[in-house]
Amino acid sequence: MCAIYGSYEKTMFEVLYSANYPRGTWAGSLVAVDLDNKHHKEQRWEGKAKIGARMRNFDSDVYLGHCQAPTGDSRKWGIECTHPFIYEEWQVSHNGVITNVDELLSKYECDIKLEVDSDLIPLLLSAFSLTFATPEESITEALTLLKGTFAVWIYNSKTCDIYLARQGSTLFADKNGNFSSINSKSEWEEVEEGKLFKLTKDGLEEVGTFKNDTPFFTL
Repeated sequence: MCAIYGSYEKTMFEVLYSANYPRGTWAGSLVAVDLDNKHHKEQRWEGKAKIGARMRNFDSDVYLGHCQAPTGDSRKWGIECTHPFIYEEWQVSHNGVITNVDELLSKYECDIKLEVDSDLIPLLLSAFSLTFATPEESITEALTLLKGTFAVWIYNSKTCDIYLARQGSTLFADKNGNFSSINSKSEWEEVEEGKLFKLTKDGLEEVGTFKNDTPFFTL
């Protein structure tokens, strides 16, 4: 079990880290995005973090996080096995289980062995960027192909846009640009499945749809 979460406020991000940490005590990560300068900084760590200390030198516009349980066959911590996974301008953090990884790698003739199922998503996004005109089209095409469960934040480092979507896995958001796998406040609404949203300070903006094929619901 893993968790994704994020906020435009540093103090809220720290609260969300504490709420989500029990879902993934193996590893964690932080991506801090400066929207004006289109720049971001990353940190990844093993186990539990003193999140306030790690964020002390971060003064950014939005903060994106992931708490990770051991994934796939990987039981030894390493940066290469820690979310977010990256290909070119795409960064993806994922909670859930993708069940058709080998099928899609074969379909698109990708001669590569992935250590973690989540690593497939930015790989697909990078490939579809060569075909589709907009990032939103690339994302909805990729998500339509995935079988299994997912809740994802997707960051495009070229445009500095941040996207959220889910199929099966839990994901909640409020109207102030906060989101979390844990619904720590009753007024937060569950993110609708089968829709792609862009994260903004005023909440979620719907920017696309994808075929939603939930096999089961995971808590």
